[in-house]
Order: sequence, then C-alpha cells, then structure tokens
Amino acid sequence: MTISQRTIDRTSPLPIWQQIRDILLAEIRSGALADDGKLPPASRLAARLGVNRHTVRQALMALEEAGVTETRQGAGSFVVGRVVDYPISSKTRFSDIVLAQGMAPSGEILRTVERPGSNEVVKALGLKRGDRVIMVERACRADGYIIGIARHYFPAARFRELRDALKQTASISDALNALGVANYFRRSTTVSTRLPSSREARLLRQSAARPVLVTKSVNVDAHDRPIEFGTTLFLADRVQLRFSN
Repeated sequence: MTISQRTIDRTSPLPIWQQIRDILLAEIRSGALADDGKLPPASRLAARLGVNRHTVRQALMALEEAGVTETRQGAGSFVVGRVVDYPISSKTRFSDIVLAQGMAPSGEILRTVERPGSNEVVKALGLKRGDRVIMVERACRADGYIIGIARHYFPAARFRELRDALKQTASISDALNALGVANYFRRSTTVSTRLPSSREARLLRQSAARPVLVTKSVNVDAHDRPIEFGTTLFLADRVQLRFSN
C-alpha cells in the first residue's frame, strides 16, 4: 500500500481511528493493495502513521464490521472479494468462468516439473506404473485476488514440448492447442475437503488450520483419451462449486 504517503490530521474533529479507516478504504478502492488483498499488520500501520496499535485496530474492526475486510486466523486482514460461482461441466475453463461473472481472470505458473507419476495420477491418465508426467502448478486469481492453486498432470511422452509451449503462453488451453489438442472435455470431477499443507496455506494466504475445497478431475481429448489429471485447491470462502449437465 501507499499508506506511508497519507497523513493524520490531528487538528481535525474526526477521531484518528476514523481517519485511518477512511485512508485504508481509499487505498482499497484505488487498488493500491498487494495482489493478495492483504492489509499490512496493525503494528506496521501504526508505525507508518505515528499512532498506537489500539487506534489502528479500531479502524480495522470498523472495516470488518462494514464487510469490507475479513480476518483470517493466523494470516491477517484481507479485503473481501466476490464469491466465484464455479460451474463444473463437460467444458470447465477457468478463464471463461471468471470472465462470465464480470471479473478478470489471471494467474501465473509457479513451477513445472517432470517426474514419475504417482499411482493416482498414472491410473487417472491410463499410464503404466513408473511412466513420467509433467506437472504444471499455477495460481488462479479473480480480479487480482488468489482463489485457488491448480496442479495439472500431463503424460510426458505425449506432451514433450509442453514446457516450451507454456513459455509462449500462460494459458494451458492455448499450449495444448499448439500441441495438437484443439479441444478437450471433462470426463469426471470429484470434490472433497482437507487441510492445506504449510506451503499450500502460504500460497493461498490463509491459515493451515482452515480447510480448502479440493477438486480432482480428468480431461480427455476428442478421441476420449485422457490428456490431463488435475487437482485444484480452492479457498472455501471464495468459490462456490456448482455442477451442471
């Protein structure tokens, strides 16, 4: 945030905590927050503004009571984003789903690794034990705020050039299209919940004690051959899964 450029008017009849509330609200509305929507800790805000932490906490409580922010246990205060209505169908596409709700989809690839597939992955992809897969992990964002972490597993033998294709585009659909898969379809999806690992919680900007929604899916090409096994961890308070035919 650019909160350090704002000042408190100590001659104003408006209480200091209300001035801080208004400063924070202006920063939130201007989009000056970090892309994870997290507010700086009260101690840091207090130091920047030259006030005590109790006064800052009053301002933060006022924002939360107004429904502007929320406190996530062990993680801090975050701007409340819109809930994404996420339909699961035969053609589930993250970008299309987010765009259809008037939000901007974005994200980045966190890592790409080739390794032997786990028993779950090779079974889902119709591979043999020990066959190698390419795992692509990416962050999923709506209007700049993270809503999930997705891991996509592809048969390495079929998609040798996948990593090169992803260097040209961050879109997995576009990369697959460049490799000859013009279209693909969702064969199955399962949904469960679990606690995230410490790394997953850090990526999702939430407490490791807070459950996440987990989807596992298999996508197939036009010839019904499995091309991708995916697992996505969604923030449970930011995504509503909906199944449709």
